[in-house]
Amino acid sequence: MIRTIENWQEAAAVRLFRKSLGFSLLRFRGGLNLIHRRGTRDWDVIHEILYAGGYGKALSYLCGAEGGVVLDLGANIGVFSLAAASANTRISVSAFEPGPPNADLFAANIAINPDVGKRIVLSRAAVGGWDSEAKWHFDAQNPGGSALKAGIVGGVTVPVRSLSSVLDTIREPIALLKMDVEGTEYDILENTPHDLWAKIPAIGMELHDGKNVGERDAFLQKLKQLGYEIAPDACSTLFLKRTT
Repeated sequence: MIRTIENWQEAAAVRLFRKSLGFSLLRFRGGLNLIHRRGTRDWDVIHEILYAGGYGKALSYLCGAEGGVVLDLGANIGVFSLAAASANTRISVSAFEPGPPNADLFAANIAINPDVGKRIVLSRAAVGGWDSEAKWHFDAQNPGGSALKAGIVGGVTVPVRSLSSVLDTIREPIALLKMDVEGTEYDILENTPHDLWAKIPAIGMELHDGKNVGERDAFLQKLKQLGYEIAPDACSTLFLKRTT
């Protein structure tokens, strides 16, 4: 932390006093600024992506991209989007985060990083298998684990866009798709036409448990059939690259 964070004392306090609440601003020596919530797992997300190599292969791949758009599905407070935009000045990011508390914090992080923030567009919507509305439930301790959940009382109604409709609005080439959508990836894969996957050369994702035994294996097998080579990455993430 001392080597990478200018106000490392603030980061140390977040780690030492984990039950303290409020917001914390971290100023990274590389120029990135990040506001996150004390007393939550926001720090874990920051640590996984910026220190532990989560999505490391995806970010390395983006360093060599000639341009294009990164789609960030399940953007949370924007750590991956900011890291991706920082990795390559030739790319832009189209990010999707449906949860108001997360999206508000993401918008603040865009504002305090104007150089990279100008290449990030945040949409306050979820991405799923079809265009609809759904109930989004907030996990105050683990905001990144907040999710769309059917049949549960409460939550806030949010718009859901299909990946197909999102791809229809993108005029530039897709550089990479990042997915961390808490289980909705199964609906996305099932309902997105096969030919549209040819527009996506690489994927960085976190694959969650399916509802049925064997669903994870079937999901990965279908992606292989669509032409992707699958490699494990750090922190339970996967990196997929088209070979055909």
